[in-house]
Amino acid sequence: MKTLRHAKEKITLVPVGPLTNIAMAMRIDPEICNNIEEIMIMGGGDREANSGYLAEYNVWVDPEAGEVMMFYAEKYGVKVTWVPLDATHEAIMTVDDAAELRSYGTPVADAVASFIEQRSKGYSRYESMKKAAGAPIHDALAVLALIDPSVLVDVRHVNVRVDIGASYADGATVVDHRQAGTCKEPNCWFAFHADGPKFAKMVKDIIKRGTVYSKGGN
Repeated sequence: MKTLRHAKEKITLVPVGPLTNIAMAMRIDPEICNNIEEIMIMGGGDREANSGYLAEYNVWVDPEAGEVMMFYAEKYGVKVTWVPLDATHEAIMTVDDAAELRSYGTPVADAVASFIEQRSKGYSRYESMKKAAGAPIHDALAVLALIDPSVLVDVRHVNVRVDIGASYADGATVVDHRQAGTCKEPNCWFAFHADGPKFAKMVKDIIKRGTVYSKGGN
C-alpha cells in the first residue's frame, strides 16, 4: 500500500493468489487506485472451475475480496483483466517441452523442466491432460499477457461479478453473457482462451536467452 501511495508512475499488479491484500488496501486507502495502471488477475473461470461447484480457487478462498476489488476498480477506472481457468487450461507445457528445456543445459532450464514433469504427473489423472502429456502453467500466462497480450485469445469487454452468497456458487466469477442492450455495462476484460503454442514458445525463449522481455521491446 505504501508503494502504491507514493508511486511516481502507475503500477500494474499481477495477483496470482487470493485478492485479500489488494482489496484491504483499497478499502483502507482508496486513493491508491489512482496509481494502479492495471490489475491482471490469474483467477476466476466461466466454463471452468476447480473449487466448490463453480469457483476457481484463488477467488473461492476470499470471494468478498474479489467483489471489493472490482467495486473500487470500477469506481476509480482501473483496468481489470481476468486470466481465468478457461485460458490457463490451454497454456500447457508438455514433457516434450521439458526435454527441450533440459537441452539448454542451464540450472534454470533444468529446474523449470523438473517443475513441468512434476506437474504433469499430478495432472495425469485428468483425462484431458493425459492426452496433452503435460500441465497448465496458470500464473505464467498472466505475466506473459502483459508482455504480449496476443497470448490471450478471445478477450472480451464484459461485466463480471463475484458471487458471495455462501451457497453453491460461492466464489464464482459470473460473466454477463446477455445480448447488448440487456447486459450490464462492462467493468473488466475476460480472456476465454489462450494461444497455447505461443505461450510455450515464449516460456522457452525467455529461459533459453536468460533474459526477460519488456513492453516495447526485447
